[in-house]
Amino acid sequence: MLIDFYNKNNFKIKSFITINSISSFLTLLWFNNKISTKNHLLLELFLLFTKIPIEYYCNNLSSDIIFHHTSMIIGSSLVMNKKFSYYADIISVMQIIHMPLTCYYCHKLLKLKKKNIKYFYNLYLLTWLPSSIYRNIYITNFAYKSIYNMNINNSVLLSIFSLGFIYLDYNWTPWNKYKLFIKNII
Repeated sequence: MLIDFYNKNNFKIKSFITINSISSFLTLLWFNNKISTKNHLLLELFLLFTKIPIEYYCNNLSSDIIFHHTSMIIGSSLVMNKKFSYYADIISVMQIIHMPLTCYYCHKLLKLKKKNIKYFYNLYLLTWLPSSIYRNIYITNFAYKSIYNMNINNSVLLSIFSLGFIYLDYNWTPWNKYKLFIKNII
């Protein structure tokens, strides 16, 4: 997979396939207890700091992406502190979204090569919604527990993050494609 730095779209797609694939692999290792949460977060931060210049170069740094990345950096920084280490798994679970994104960018690469193969796009649709729902329920559950236990600082922080990610995932979900997808199944 040769990367052409001068064709920004091609460069972006191939870079995002690589970064999301590595993140997905790391997340699978984490879910199977093959790497620690701390190592998972450190490697994910490395990937993030690799991805940000690529997004900047490809004019892909929108306000929602900046919020997403800032949340990752702040959240990871907080959970590295013993006081917040209890919440470290949240950051790892949030990375599950990179699995459907890998499929999405594989589809975009095939489309770029003029191959109309819907396999990766359908796989993206099949994995996006469950991944999004799972990660949002997971972080919202922690926010709820903090509110219930009257842990004011954590409940405010977790509520802001959970509402932010619910908002992002809702806006990033291709609802019109799901309507078509369901219509074609029925």
